[in-house]
Amino acid sequence: MNSFPEPHVAALLRQLTQAGDLTAADGIHKRVLSIYDHWLSEEEADHDIISFSIFTSLPEYRFYLAEEDKFVRLFAALFRRGDLFYIDREDTLLPLDSWPALISLTTTGLREQGPFFLYAGPYQVILASAHDLNVAAYFLNLEQQEHFAELARAYQLHLL
Repeated sequence: MNSFPEPHVAALLRQLTQAGDLTAADGIHKRVLSIYDHWLSEEEADHDIISFSIFTSLPEYRFYLAEEDKFVRLFAALFRRGDLFYIDREDTLLPLDSWPALISLTTTGLREQGPFFLYAGPYQVILASAHDLNVAAYFLNLEQQEHFAELARAYQLHLL
C-alpha cells in the first residue's frame, strides 16, 4: 500500500523538476545509476556511450533494448515493493499505480523523449532520467544507499 511521502519529499521533487538538479545543500547525496561499473574516460565514452537516439543498426537497437531492460526490471522491482511515486506534468505527486504507466514513464525517460522523476519510499531515493541511458539517484537517507546499490547490482546496474 502506498503511503504518501512527507511534504519535504514532494518539495524536493518539484524543485528537481524546475531546477534540473539537487545538491548537498538540499540535504541529499547524488549518485548516478549506470550500466557501467566505473566512470567512462573520454576515449571510452566516444566508443561505448549508449543512447536511444544514436544507434544505427538493428543489432545496436537490440543491444540498447537489453541494456534498457536492466533499468526497467529494477523499476519493476521497486514498483512491486510499493511506495513508488512520480511527478506528473502538472507537478502533482501521484502514486505509480499501473504497469503500463510504469513502462511508459520509465522508457520515455530512458530514451530521452521526456523526463521522469520518481520517489522510491523504501529506499528514500529520488530517481530522475538522465542522458545516455543513466539515471540520477538522489538519496535523502545515506543509510539506504548501500541497500539500493545491492538491489541495483542484482540487475547488473551500478551506483557511481
